[in-house]
Amino acid sequence: MRPLTWLNYVFGYGSLICSKSRSLTAPETLDREVTPVLVHGLERTWAKRSATGMTAMGVRFQEGAECVGVFLPLTDAELLQFDEREKGYDRMPLRPADVEPVPFLNPKHYQGKQQQQFLRLIKERPDDVCLWVYVQQENQYPTPEHPIVQTYVDTILRGCLSISDEFATEFIKNTKGWHPEEIPALDDESVISSSDSEDDGIVMFEPSWIDDRDDPVYIRGDPTYSRQNSDDLDQLLKKHRPGHFRHRRSKSA
Repeated sequence: MRPLTWLNYVFGYGSLICSKSRSLTAPETLDREVTPVLVHGLERTWAKRSATGMTAMGVRFQEGAECVGVFLPLTDAELLQFDEREKGYDRMPLRPADVEPVPFLNPKHYQGKQQQQFLRLIKERPDDVCLWVYVQQENQYPTPEHPIVQTYVDTILRGCLSISDEFATEFIKNTKGWHPEEIPALDDESVISSSDSEDDGIVMFEPSWIDDRDDPVYIRGDPTYSRQNSDDLDQLLKKHRPGHFRHRRSKSA
């Protein structure tokens, strides 16, 4: 039986925005209502090395930053399931005071019973609710050997688009690290690969984003969704990341 009041909420900022991806870990969450939010003081960046070799999404605490995502209500048992999924991340608390509804979203996105309950909780009973975010244990940024893979991007966009086009646009435009020039700490050794070269003292970085739709790398992706929606997803990426999208290469290249 479901609890009358959820007290554990996990902030999904990457693949956890996508209901199908979440349900692969906890099937009961497939149709569970989530709440779109804006979290202050959190910056999303490509910064986590996956076991499959790709670079996955991460976040860092950063004054003045903002990150949109969703809060997913979980039971204690489900929370442990997601802890197992998110190996290489630490589950850390977020302050209810740093959370608000997404300003550009229509109020219709907050009409659900669970959404209204969540917003009341963080405002009226902040000490009674546990808000969590998974933060990578190490910052390991994209390199040609450990790239961003398109099937993972497709999964995140699928979740974002289930909320709104504007939500997907926000993810694309404000996520850092699509190209090494955006990585927070360019002096980090994990940024520089053997394929980098210098010209007149300027470090030249090789793009680290591949299209793997014909040979998927991301194990929780949906190849059928990626193939059927590739044109629309690519148009969205090209519109908001034209320079970086141009450097995306095929997996076989």
